[in-house]
Amino acid sequence: MSSPGKTLYALLNVSADANQLKLDAAYQAILRQYADIPDSPQKQQRLETLKNAYDLLSNPVRRSVYDASLKSGSGPTVELSSLNAKPSSSRFNLKFNGARLDAPQLGLIAIAVVTCLGLGGYFIASRSVHDGLTTVQRETLEMQQAAMKRQEAAMEAAERENNGTSTHSEYMAQQQERERKFKAEQEERQRDREMDNWQSEVGRRMEQDARQAERSKQQAEYAKREQERQERYQQEQQAREALSRVDQERRQMMEKLISEKRFSEARQFAKTEYDYSRIDSAERYARPSVKVIESSNSANGSYRP
Repeated sequence: MSSPGKTLYALLNVSADANQLKLDAAYQAILRQYADIPDSPQKQQRLETLKNAYDLLSNPVRRSVYDASLKSGSGPTVELSSLNAKPSSSRFNLKFNGARLDAPQLGLIAIAVVTCLGLGGYFIASRSVHDGLTTVQRETLEMQQAAMKRQEAAMEAAERENNGTSTHSEYMAQQQERERKFKAEQEERQRDREMDNWQSEVGRRMEQDARQAERSKQQAEYAKREQERQERYQQEQQAREALSRVDQERRQMMEKLISEKRFSEARQFAKTEYDYSRIDSAERYARPSVKVIESSNSANGSYRP
């Protein structure tokens, strides 16, 4: 029942591009298969091996490290122990370049390989692996550890900037919350702009109404002044006509008195130099006739002034 040299994908019976849903379904199917097998240390070891494989592939960072090691041709394989074999103390029984390694050693080697390829990842020191490497490999490992520490520091800083986000799900939740807040702020700004536009429109209309009212008031005042001016003009016109009639009647009366040779009375109606000169002239022309009448009356002995 052993399956030597299997990758983690083959161990879970999924393809290398399987998503999380397929991984979950495959892992649950394997658990159902092992449910009918009696409990034993070998069974527990296999289930632990399968669970570790499932956990590794479910972690995006660790999965990317493992995929990179597979692409480079140095990817480790997994060998499930027989259900009848003596249980091992390690979680995985792996073969790497002909040597059997434990799970912590496998993780360190995979991370070191991926780091050399420039793909980054987490590196955890292991004293057993560190002692087994050569001097050159040890120096390379120390450089990789320093690089990993710098990356971890950068990731911790990024996590602090992301309000302490430590997991992908928490980060996505916070990202959605930020998007929701941003959308709410956008909607609030839109409502503020609409309110400002409405207030501006109301203010503009009020100003128009005020200007229209002012124009109407000015027009009413102008019409009132024009009406008053017309009334004054008519009153002045009537007064001038009345004065003209009075003056005409005065002249008529003066002419009548002049014609009746009542010059003293006519002078009472005289008003201008022309009137006075008119009366004086009429009086001078009337005097000779008066003398003739007086002489004729004296001859007849019947003079009556």
